[in-house]
Amino acid sequence: MTANTLTTITIVDSAHNDRRNKARDSCCFCVPEKVGVIAILSMYFFLGIFTSSYYFMGLTFNDGDDAVTFKILFGISGGFYALLATACAIGVAAIKKGNIVMMRRQSIAFGILLAIIFVLSVVLFSLKVALKVYLKYCQASAVELFGDQADALVDYNQCVAENVATESIRLIFTGIFMMYFAYVVFRFAKNMQKEELPFTAPSIDGQKTPTYPIYSAQPPTSNNWVPPPTYSVIARSYPQELSPDSKTNP
Repeated sequence: MTANTLTTITIVDSAHNDRRNKARDSCCFCVPEKVGVIAILSMYFFLGIFTSSYYFMGLTFNDGDDAVTFKILFGISGGFYALLATACAIGVAAIKKGNIVMMRRQSIAFGILLAIIFVLSVVLFSLKVALKVYLKYCQASAVELFGDQADALVDYNQCVAENVATESIRLIFTGIFMMYFAYVVFRFAKNMQKEELPFTAPSIDGQKTPTYPIYSAQPPTSNNWVPPPTYSVIARSYPQELSPDSKTNP
């Protein structure tokens, strides 16, 4: 090594994992984040396939005065559910390949598709209420059970209110879970770029970054590791007699 040569010295330190980092690295309070994201994408993949099939089948079986309106909504909803299944398949492939860019784009598309599907569900529910679909359902069920005495034995207003309340609660919880799952997938995609520790990347000047043993119960991870400071110093040559490899060194 010659005198006045610039040498980069990197100091690597460790950090302990805290409860906040543990909560961030998991979803549903106990499942590891990566496993949870794969499970979420797989669940919505199958849900998208089955639901899109159901809506597309409804294009042929839905009859009535408002058939055209429902057919349009069923066709749009089926198309978005098919797109959701495709996006989930792409997301699982991106995780297996470790493709950060693809996963980031997929997470955005996943959130947008969930938002659109939720809005379509609310619109479909509102149309059912406005067009008295629940009333027709209650009347048909009552006639099937009680025959000609259905009108005297069944309170249709109460039946409709119960169905509307049940559907409203289902929509509320569905929206909450959709928002949470979209957040988990987006957070995972955002943190994927931190999987590779910075000190493992090759140095610009070709110099190998020194490493030091870490004496801690929990080694640093991509989520809690903080990039250390880098110092530039001037390396000076030692006299031959002070060199560690010199045989004359006392």
